Amino acid sequence: MSILIGILLIFLGITYLSDPSFYPVLSHEVKSDLSQFQPLISICFIIFGILILYKELLKKKDDKIYVERICPNCEETYQKSYEGDICTKCDSKLEILKGFYDRHPEKK
Repeated sequence: MSILIGILLIFLGITYLSDPSFYPVLSHEVKSDLSQFQPLISICFIIFGILILYKELLKKKDDKIYVERICPNCEETYQKSYEGDICTKCDSKLEILKGFYDRHPEKK
């Protein structure tokens, strides 16, 4: 949902650059001309849209990379900040900690 909002804000910013007239939805007779604020409003929409997209994509990247892991041999655990895939004690490939004991009931 946040990605859609970011794209919408970027689209509105670019669209507002081409047509700075603002037509209120509730009152069809009154037209406000905000052309003196056109660059500022457009740039703000675009920047907010980019920030939302960047934050959302960074969050998804962090969710995939930084998870708690465990070594299946020596059961040494590694925090989310550890970026390696190999256990430092026994050189085994690490597994994701969540659900580890469900996958390996003999280790309980």
